[in-house]
Amino acid sequence: MPATRTTGTEQLSEWTRAFPSHLRSGFAAGRALEFRWPRGVDRSVVVGMGGSAIGADLLRSLTDAETELLLRPVREASLPRWVGPSTLAVAVSYSGETWETLSAFDEAGRRGAPRLAVSSGGRLEERAHLEGVPHLSVPPGLPPRAALGYLLGGLLGLFDPAFPASNRDRLDRASKVLVAHAEELSAQDGPPARLAARIGNRLPWICCSRDLAPVARRWSTQIEENAKRLAHWDVLPESLHNAIVGWDALQRREASRYILIRLEGFTDDGIAHERFEYLGSLLARKKVPVATVRFDVIDRLERTLSAVQWGDYLSLALARRSGVDPLPIDAIQRMKRQLEAGGARRKPVRSGRR
Repeated sequence: MPATRTTGTEQLSEWTRAFPSHLRSGFAAGRALEFRWPRGVDRSVVVGMGGSAIGADLLRSLTDAETELLLRPVREASLPRWVGPSTLAVAVSYSGETWETLSAFDEAGRRGAPRLAVSSGGRLEERAHLEGVPHLSVPPGLPPRAALGYLLGGLLGLFDPAFPASNRDRLDRASKVLVAHAEELSAQDGPPARLAARIGNRLPWICCSRDLAPVARRWSTQIEENAKRLAHWDVLPESLHNAIVGWDALQRREASRYILIRLEGFTDDGIAHERFEYLGSLLARKKVPVATVRFDVIDRLERTLSAVQWGDYLSLALARRSGVDPLPIDAIQRMKRQLEAGGARRKPVRSGRR
């Protein structure tokens, strides 16, 4: 009998289930590199695009709250002017071929900034070895969005010395929780599937407080790539100073196009809850449905990882409901080919492969 062909949904579901083991493997590799922070370096930029960049946002949510390190994710080819010898520049490109990341890697070198490189190979690895830059190698063969465990785990391992205590034990504990929850989250009638049914054909508008902002961004991009549909993310209280005007002007006949998804975390206080309630009451008058997903977990790392896992399964549930294959990203591939054919790497404004 011919072998059964694995569908894109099955393949991405398998990688999503492997997220905890990828995290532990990436963390171990990052620690094993034994990178020594240069003296006088107290800030860092992490350069990446798309699926190679989100790990820096998630890491920043930890370093901002738990360390003295200033960390800034960068999603473009140019570095801030303040990057120099006192700034660690980390270039992350899963493929090792991202034009923006390669350009920023070279620029950091010209400015005398100490550098690190993270990739599964490609020109980034070649340049790192050629220039004597420490390189963290991650396993190849995955879409960048499915390699988050390796990339985030690797960054967490590399930056582990910046924390008051090692993250090894708390990452192990968090990974066990992720494994324990995977069956429920991946079930056809599990919480993500039920939320996907409620979303239906609506545009998800994901809103949260600052603590879960990088998670909301991950949810949005996963829905866009896996479910092949638009999504939006926003942060309170900022959205109450701009987006709320648009919500207030929304006509009821348009309201059926949207659903607000509230991500709530352990650190949300009474003020945050009051702001959510105000926005929810406004949308209720417009007949915009509101769904709440709460991550009532004390440990920040576990909370972040649990919320990421939940959103990944939601994006796959939406893909199943729409009958789309979550694996292909044809629009991105077409964009790459067109820009490369037009000599985009020689132009000042570009968007490239991740």
